[in-house]
Amino acid sequence: MQLIIERDTHTESPLEGSLWNLVSFRDGAEPRDIGDDIAFWLDYFEHGDCRWSLEGEGSQCQWDNSARAGLLIGDKAGLDYLKIPPEDRVNSARNMLNMYSSWLNGYVYEYSLVEPTPPCGHCGSTPSAAEFAGTWSDGWIDCEEMFKDIRSELAHSKEKVTEITGTAAWLAPYHEMKEETA
Repeated sequence: MQLIIERDTHTESPLEGSLWNLVSFRDGAEPRDIGDDIAFWLDYFEHGDCRWSLEGEGSQCQWDNSARAGLLIGDKAGLDYLKIPPEDRVNSARNMLNMYSSWLNGYVYEYSLVEPTPPCGHCGSTPSAAEFAGTWSDGWIDCEEMFKDIRSELAHSKEKVTEITGTAAWLAPYHEMKEETA
């Protein structure tokens, strides 16, 4: 079985359709009345990658950090409806900021498990990853969860990974995924 891991460039922002809305003041937006909704002040850090965090929790560098650079506004009615207690809303906000920051930095991946296609007997060429007929599992921001899913698929199919390819194949060794002989 061949494992193809690629960067996923078409996944929507995790904020889309969520109960959270991020308002950045970097573009000149001003704080506004949020009614009954829940809001957290945000800090913004950028040095190579960017990272949004709850106020005072992220990197605190005098040159690369902007304090109170935005607000994360939670839809109170939605949070109440989902029965997310107030004490868990901070963790929910923190998790959303981690996912959003990873998405902003391009740390989103997709994978496919496919039967390897042998080289063409006529011309010797091998089909590219895009030409494989495998099903893609995309939108993975959390690599740990993605590799758990891969292991689960492999356990159900009783197949072994004999080849790991793709632009993000370098992730595999960090998650203890390696090629095995058939």
